[in-house]
Amino acid sequence: MLCRRRHLKEVKNCKIINGESVTPQHRVLVIDVMLEILKKRKYKCTVRKIKWWKLKDPIVKCEFKNKVLENLRTNEVEDQWKRVSGTIREAGEKVLGRTSGKGPPPDKETWWWNEEVKESVKKKKEAKKKWDKSGRQEDKEEYKKANKETKRVVARAKARELNDQIQKKLRE
Repeated sequence: MLCRRRHLKEVKNCKIINGESVTPQHRVLVIDVMLEILKKRKYKCTVRKIKWWKLKDPIVKCEFKNKVLENLRTNEVEDQWKRVSGTIREAGEKVLGRTSGKGPPPDKETWWWNEEVKESVKKKKEAKKKWDKSGRQEDKEEYKKANKETKRVVARAKARELNDQIQKKLRE
């Protein structure tokens, strides 16, 4: 039994049972181990952001525009940048609102996610559920095919999106 040195404190007892040999060079090994199960830390984002994406809605866009123009009616020149940026931020917060600050974990990638990938993943999950319920070899093969297809679809989607992003950068 191999174990890293940092895990030695988890091994409480270890012994070989003589007479119970699997093959001439192997013996049965019994180990008492105390494993620590660590909970996965949740990602905490404390920064609350203004929901700027809501400006895609024409009604909200018009309301935001009116709010900003209402606050910028004065003709003062000094500190104009601070006043303008503060007014825009304030109007954005009032009209659009703020996020809760709980965003997706930073390692989650969704830039390549599309409908084709969504459908493929859904088919794979259904095949897995079917195989789990029945335990039949045919269902296992169906799940393996769906899994391979999903991997191909994801790879194609990532490549396509990456290529699109590169082309967009080259055009700029």
